Amino acid sequence: MFCLDFQLPDGYIQKLFFKVGRAPPSISEEVTLSSPLAKCTNFTECNQYIYESNMYHTLNLHTANHSLHQNILDIFGFGYTFESSPKFIVKYDSSKKRIVGTHIPTSSRVKEIQLDIPDEIISLIQNLCLDLKHPEEPPIFLSYNISEYLDEYIPLKNSKKINTENKVVKTILKAASVLNSLYEEFGFIHGDLHDLNYLVKDIDISDRNSIEDIPPD
Repeated sequence: MFCLDFQLPDGYIQKLFFKVGRAPPSISEEVTLSSPLAKCTNFTECNQYIYESNMYHTLNLHTANHSLHQNILDIFGFGYTFESSPKFIVKYDSSKKRIVGTHIPTSSRVKEIQLDIPDEIISLIQNLCLDLKHPEEPPIFLSYNISEYLDEYIPLKNSKKINTENKVVKTILKAASVLNSLYEEFGFIHGDLHDLNYLVKDIDISDRNSIEDIPPD
């Protein structure tokens, strides 16, 4: 996992978060956004990064015109790529001048672009591959997941200001309220919401009992 700052065609800097891992042995070709998406509804049949990508892609697709959309992490790209010449594909909106979510349809202004990854990062990824396979094994395929990266959010576990039992409980209750709405509206259940998976702004919140005091994420 790593974060990179990308300078877009208009000069704007956009932060992206990458998760790269070994693809399942059954993968024998590259899968990008322009080909049928790397669909997966069972992480044992792909891996956790592709499964997670599908989860966020589907949630963003269904909540695009819903108030819950602001609570969903944006996925900018995911798929499988060849170890020896990895390519990372995302969607770029020329009118907004930024990379946008996979759930946004391609159009005259939304195009797929290949990210220009620095050579030293590519080398690090390829060196990682050497640790993921047997020495005599031929080149393998990699899975990748590219999401938004927000500096102001940190895991709840690392928060210095949400630092009392009451504040932690209120924060968790807010998450539970969002998840309850996602379940009622879309049938979504989050099976792994621990303190490293729940991101918060590290700001002071009231120590009173109402969850209404918590600023929106």
